[in-house]
Amino acid sequence: MRKEGAQEILQNITDLVNETIFDDGSYNISFTKEGILSAIDDGKSEGGASGRHWVLDPIDGTKG
Repeated sequence: MRKEGAQEILQNITDLVNETIFDDGSYNISFTKEGILSAIDDGKSEGGASGRHWVLDPIDGTKG
């Protein structure tokens, strides 16, 4: 999302994340575009027992 032409997508994701955490009411924070990119970068793990990685749940009721 750092590449040229991806700024609109990054802005949409940033807006969605901020709307979601605001609507939840549990958080009193907001993310900048750079904050979103940093959070995504934190998921760059090589795998194994240490490090962080992202898991995407399709939220459609499937378990795989």
